[in-house]
Amino acid sequence: ENPNKRLEEAVTEAHAAAGEAFLREAAGLEARCLHKHLPGSLATLLGEVQDMGSLQWRGDVFVLPRGAFGGPVWEALDRLSAEASGQAAQGGLWERMRKAVGARMLARQQEIRVDDGVRGGNIQVLAGHGSGWVIVPGPKGVRYSFDVTKCMFSEGNAGEKERVASWAVKGETILDLYAGIGFWTLPLLVAGAERVISCEWNPDALEGLRSGLELLDGLAERCQVLPGDNRRDEVRQAVEGKCDRVILGLIPFSRDG
Repeated sequence: ENPNKRLEEAVTEAHAAAGEAFLREAAGLEARCLHKHLPGSLATLLGEVQDMGSLQWRGDVFVLPRGAFGGPVWEALDRLSAEASGQAAQGGLWERMRKAVGARMLARQQEIRVDDGVRGGNIQVLAGHGSGWVIVPGPKGVRYSFDVTKCMFSEGNAGEKERVASWAVKGETILDLYAGIGFWTLPLLVAGAERVISCEWNPDALEGLRSGLELLDGLAERCQVLPGDNRRDEVRQAVEGKCDRVILGLIPFSRDG
């Protein structure tokens, strides 16, 4: 039985176009490199294909799930593919994968840290180059703009963003205590909030928030950004007795804020 064909069939069954292109390239490399040098590795590859989580894009950056395609077999495949093609300087396996899916940059999601105080992004860039800045579409015309290498972003709460964008908030003043890049601030403005007060102390997230606000036609003026620690007196004076809603979203809890 052709091992290359088996892997391609698993890819076709499990993933859509981009993921399929990615793994078809891996199959070809496996046939040329790993199958010769590391017998039995195909079973490992097939297992990872079947177990891998969802594939995600951040603008033109293709992000593999946390832990995907890691470990000794994939490291060996990366090394052998580079040696076989003489392209070690260009990234070997990962550069091939980046080209296969048509991404400007290929990365792997890492564990989001909640102990660094700023909830910064955590991805491992595997191939590609250039700025990490991307634009990701959100609900009702919202566009999130941020540096994917520095800022956290989750597709997992897309449904919640849609729900928030549909709230009846016309005329309300809303306090977003942990605004980040504007996960809730931007949908609230689109939903019709009269004013959103956004607090954030991560400088990278603040830059993304302001960039996203600029992409909202005529709505940015309704947002007051308060950078820094939201426990200081300036914030208390700005919001006390003035807000109809308060958005809390700090992980793992927001009590101290």
